[in-house]
Amino acid sequence: MVKFWDIPMVTAGALASDFTAPKTPESEYYLLTRTGLSFDEVSLFLSKLFRKFNWSSVLVFYDSMARREIMKEHYCSLFAKALIDKLRLQSFSVYYNKIDLNLSDENEIKR
Repeated sequence: MVKFWDIPMVTAGALASDFTAPKTPESEYYLLTRTGLSFDEVSLFLSKLFRKFNWSSVLVFYDSMARREIMKEHYCSLFAKALIDKLRLQSFSVYYNKIDLNLSDENEIKR
């Protein structure tokens, strides 16, 4: 709608990789300005940090339903996907597990 109305938008959101593509007047998010880092940029930082310490294997745990105050569903899944994709592109061995931190049974969490 921002492009339709031809009104610029400044946001702290727009963290997914869809919003990081180079902008041209024809692009969908041409008038969008993000004030913070994207998931891809944070993932790049983490990959550089891991390289600095010569870490080659990474284990990612995430709760797909976490941070509901920001986004109802899948906020952490979006970040985990960006991180896992970036690390794999850079030849890290990546292992991941989606967990449900709302579980009350400790054995279920360890599963």
